[in-house]
Amino acid sequence: TSEVFFPIGTTSYSPVWITNSGTVDRISASVIKDNEESPFGGRVKLIWNILEDIPGGGDYTLQFGWTTVMENAAFRTDRENCAKIFNLTDTAEAGTGDYTTQFDKQPYTVSRGGISNLGPFVVGIFTGETGLIEISGDVSNGFVLSQNFPNPFSLLTTISFEIPEKSFVSLKVRNLIGEEITELAGKEFLPGLYSVTFDASRLTRGIYYYTIKAKGFVQTKEMIIL
Repeated sequence: TSEVFFPIGTTSYSPVWITNSGTVDRISASVIKDNEESPFGGRVKLIWNILEDIPGGGDYTLQFGWTTVMENAAFRTDRENCAKIFNLTDTAEAGTGDYTTQFDKQPYTVSRGGISNLGPFVVGIFTGETGLIEISGDVSNGFVLSQNFPNPFSLLTTISFEIPEKSFVSLKVRNLIGEEITELAGKEFLPGLYSVTFDASRLTRGIYYYTIKAKGFVQTKEMIIL
């Protein structure tokens, strides 16, 4: 229940303070730089990843810190309204109750309690429909990328996609910092529904993304390896 300080950073100082009034657990925290823009307003260009050894049972207050260099222009001009905490696992605003902010000195901070689900967190303005996790092109043309199943998973998962016309399809998996892990498809397909199996046995646990590109259609979804 005492606040624990994680003095982490990327190219700049990006600390986290964590308090847990729920079940005792061991917590790990890391942070990476992320240059994706939020389509809904300002953001801090960081992703903090916070994990429990045993998921569930925690009741967390999380406080995130950052420096000016990690803010985009929209965030810098309106910190008070943009400083919201979102969990990228479901792109939902995390926690309950009031926010506590500090913008008088760096690192600036924002905190909120009532957080039970851990994972990757961002500070800024995001939504659960078209945030960082699912970026869609024109889905009305019949192209479909399905959520992998099962998800989360530990070894194998299946990814399905549908194309309405003969198309060259690229399907790639990348990690949190955008590095390509593998290419699951990279050839021409006839119209139809297809499934591919992704083997994650050589990868460490965490968050990964898979992206399809076909005839101007681009979509990215998230998967979690346990």
